[in-house]
Amino acid sequence: MSSKFLFEQQKYDPKILSHREELGERLIGNLMVNFMLPKDIPLVKEVVFKKDGFDIPGVHLLCYSSVVRNKSGAYEAREVGSDAIRVIGLYMSERQGGLLPLVRSDSRINRVGTIPSIIERTLACIHAVSLVCEDPAKCPNCGAPLFISKAGREVCSEICWTRRNNV
Repeated sequence: MSSKFLFEQQKYDPKILSHREELGERLIGNLMVNFMLPKDIPLVKEVVFKKDGFDIPGVHLLCYSSVVRNKSGAYEAREVGSDAIRVIGLYMSERQGGLLPLVRSDSRINRVGTIPSIIERTLACIHAVSLVCEDPAKCPNCGAPLFISKAGREVCSEICWTRRNNV
């Protein structure tokens, strides 16, 4: 039986180096096939992927892959099994001068099950977040994308209500 077949059937185990390497390589390959490019983010050790090209300027999708480069330069998933893959949609606000969350994935993508099932859940999550990034909720007053505040409320990304109050 080939090792590829075993990876299709076996449950992923983060303690096994070959499992981490296989997941890392397959995940990176699938993200790149889906038009995502690696992005260097200072102080972040894992490989983060970014997708641009949405209709609204300043909208980006990031995938925190939980994949790192090992000493030989190959990709492998982190050894910590509880470390999850995360996907988020962001908007660069001109007025606030920073990135604001448009949408977070509903859940963390835990690295449990088979390698194909982990990749499938990751791609499904990316697709769901992409749909929101393509057509985010918009402020009824100024048309800017709404972002999700720390309190969980949708808020105008260009904080237009302060301009109305100052006029």
